[in-house]
Amino acid sequence: MYTEQIADRDTVAQVVSKALVRAAGDLGLNGCQMARTIGLSEATISRVRRGAHLITPDTKSYELSLMVIRIHKALMEIMGQDPDAVKSWMRAENTELKAVPAKKIGDIRGLVSVLAYAETRLKNV
Repeated sequence: MYTEQIADRDTVAQVVSKALVRAAGDLGLNGCQMARTIGLSEATISRVRRGAHLITPDTKSYELSLMVIRIHKALMEIMGQDPDAVKSWMRAENTELKAVPAKKIGDIRGLVSVLAYAETRLKNV
């Protein structure tokens, strides 16, 4: 049973790490922005991108990564699965958020507000 839990934990870490890399790419976030957003170093983000490091459950980085993935999912749905439109939205000043979303997600309060904004908009689509 313990071995199964370890295997499941590793699988979850692999899935979340790959999803985070994809989300970062589609959101147009570089290593520095991702590091600041999920609380890891740029070097660790580079290792995540190469598959040499996994975002493991029960860590703050894991929880923040899930939020980034949820933002990605909501925006892709809203923008018709167009990563270029998503990148453009992330880089543009947003009057409701009173900031550029890519910059705003650099702290937890901003990450939460961008997530809430995106998911609220998704419900209205």
